[in-house]
Amino acid sequence: MAKRYDAGTWLDKGYEHMSNSKYKDALSAFEKAIKVDPKFANAWNGTGWALYELERYEEALVAYDESIKLDPKFANAWNGKGWALYQLKRYEEAITAFDEAIKLDPKNTQYWCEKGEALFHLERYDEALVALDEAIKLDPKFANAWCGKGWALDRLKCYKEAITAYDEAIKLDLKNKDAWQGKGRTLSHLEHYEEAIAAFDEAINLDPKNVYVCGDKGWALSQLERYDDAILVFDKAIQLDPKNKIWWDHKVRVLSHLKRYEDAIAVYDMAIHLDPKCIGYMLKKADILFELKRYEEVITAFEEVLKLDLKNKDAWQGKGRALTYLEHYEEAIAAFDEAIKLDPEYEYAWSSKGRAFSSLERYDDAIVAFDKVIKLDPKNEYAWCEKGDALSSLKHYKEAIAAFDEAIKLDPECEYAWISKGRAFSSLERYDDAIVAFDKVIKLDPKNEYAWCDKGDALFEAEKYKEAIDCCEQGLKVNPNDKSIKETLKEIWDRIPKPDLEITFDETELVLNEWDKVSINIENTGNAKAENIQLSFSKDFETRGLKQFDLDRWADKSFDFAIKPTAKGKNLLEITTTYTSEGNPEYTKTDEFWIDVVKQKKSEDY
Repeated sequence: MAKRYDAGTWLDKGYEHMSNSKYKDALSAFEKAIKVDPKFANAWNGTGWALYELERYEEALVAYDESIKLDPKFANAWNGKGWALYQLKRYEEAITAFDEAIKLDPKNTQYWCEKGEALFHLERYDEALVALDEAIKLDPKFANAWCGKGWALDRLKCYKEAITAYDEAIKLDLKNKDAWQGKGRTLSHLEHYEEAIAAFDEAINLDPKNVYVCGDKGWALSQLERYDDAILVFDKAIQLDPKNKIWWDHKVRVLSHLKRYEDAIAVYDMAIHLDPKCIGYMLKKADILFELKRYEEVITAFEEVLKLDLKNKDAWQGKGRALTYLEHYEEAIAAFDEAIKLDPEYEYAWSSKGRAFSSLERYDDAIVAFDKVIKLDPKNEYAWCEKGDALSSLKHYKEAIAAFDEAIKLDPECEYAWISKGRAFSSLERYDDAIVAFDKVIKLDPKNEYAWCDKGDALFEAEKYKEAIDCCEQGLKVNPNDKSIKETLKEIWDRIPKPDLEITFDETELVLNEWDKVSINIENTGNAKAENIQLSFSKDFETRGLKQFDLDRWADKSFDFAIKPTAKGKNLLEITTTYTSEGNPEYTKTDEFWIDVVKQKKSEDY
């Protein structure tokens, strides 16, 4: 009896130390109890608890197993084992342990709640809700169960119900930091950012060192475009947890949004200084340098990564991309090949290699690379488009159109595929088909100036000149400074068949206010028929007998008409000719002749 009493005394001392958070002293007391009585299940359970609080989870698991071995019906030991497994992220085994505890004590709300948390981490949210509701049914005032229910409802996107659950938890326990944080997250999901920040502040007041709440608050502040405040909060998170990449990345994201790229680079430099072997920071720094088009520095950044890890495929790929932008295509291909050696199914590297080959006009090699991408991912519309471009460059237009059609099957609204298909049709002189393709692009994006220009080219080649000019002018409305459209429009005007009328009028003297019969000759020296020709005269001359007429190319026409001047003196006679040509806009031309208007003609007998 004395031996048992001594073990019990040590057990009591251990629990007393646990209540005062003196976990090492508690562990010592429990171990002394076990020394006195190695088969004392309660002492092994206490040992597991103390080791758990000391975050020595593997050892805690051994202690709990020993307690269960001594007393298989010890519910608390099963529950402790479940928590140790939970901390080791062995959630399935944890649930099994919690289920054993529940079998032995089905009305223990804590066991149901803990099972719910394990299910939550396995993303089995509906099952988690069942367990948490059971805990609430057993004890409606169990704040932690309400809190857990809120988190599960949030994951199921039942945001209003989640807020109700959090509010119940907070009403029961105003100091429940997890409930305040969860409420803040759900309010953020509802885009109620001001209220979310208020909830995060409550959580931070309860636990100023909770780095994840700081991160949540920073994100909400950034959504309100309170970027400077967000940066301060992320700085606090970095101070609390400098080795966690999340906070550095969040700060950089805000700085990048503000286009403070130099500051963003400085943040990553600081992070790299703290952790010189963190490849993640180096890769992200390289991404920002890419944004700044500082490709030489990008290459340096990736080479630093490769010094640490020569088998980092992303570094080889990134280096190759930077070399491509610098037009060092051969070196780029060599870098892509290194990435492909490390991962023969690295689609991005194959795509990039194909583009480098295209830049070198090695289109057959490019097609091989794009075919590899397509083999790896037949639904990669970009690879189909790039293959089509390479085929077009080889003048294999029919095969190119087939490739663009595959891209369009995958994405019927892929503007690039449609416009490229249209250009291939134009190269085959299938202008009507080309126009259909360009119209599709214009329907998808009426502001696509290139589609208007390309359609204009196709209409011109189809000898639909007026429509071609209209298309180019529409493109210039989209972008008045587009040089290529201006050049296309000029080329259309230069090459378009058009009439050109020359007028011969030999009269030099007319009598004031008298009708006189005169002759005129009009010759079409252009290369297109002139239609709907009309003549009009300046205001000091009246005319009769003029009719609208047409004139074939290289033809001329002479006719008589009546004319009466209404002003005396040497008058300028302006004859304005307006006419059209099939499919073209109206032309206007003015010829000038000087006429002496006299009171009467001089006698020829004088």
